Amino acid sequence: MSKCTKEEAQKRTRLVLEMLLQSTPPVDILQYGIANWGITDNGVWKYITAAYAIMKEMAKEEHAEVFAHNLAQRRYIKNKAIKAEDYRLAHEVLKDEAKLLNLYPAEKHEVTGEDGGAIPIRLVEVARSQNE
Repeated sequence: MSKCTKEEAQKRTRLVLEMLLQSTPPVDILQYGIANWGITDNGVWKYITAAYAIMKEMAKEEHAEVFAHNLAQRRYIKNKAIKAEDYRLAHEVLKDEAKLLNLYPAEKHEVTGEDGGAIPIRLVEVARSQNE
């Protein structure tokens, strides 16, 4: 069994990527690789792992583009709403944009007992629930 060239490895990785994008189950990719490339399942898994790494990198690059596009769409809708004097819609879009950009502080929720006091904990109930 001869070692494949770098070019052949890239072709195999691209083929595996295409198979994954077509929702081919990894077990079928394993069978294909073993049958057609004469390598072990560990060898095929290396191509599968490399293909997933390519997908992750593509997703990172696309995220910035999708984010910018989404933000631009919000601003377009906001401007249209203002021109149409639909200030309620413009306000909703502004709030949504601010949320998207994390401009609001994180919401904090506090749970209190009766009249704003502490919540009583009965140790017997806590101990019983831990033993169940």
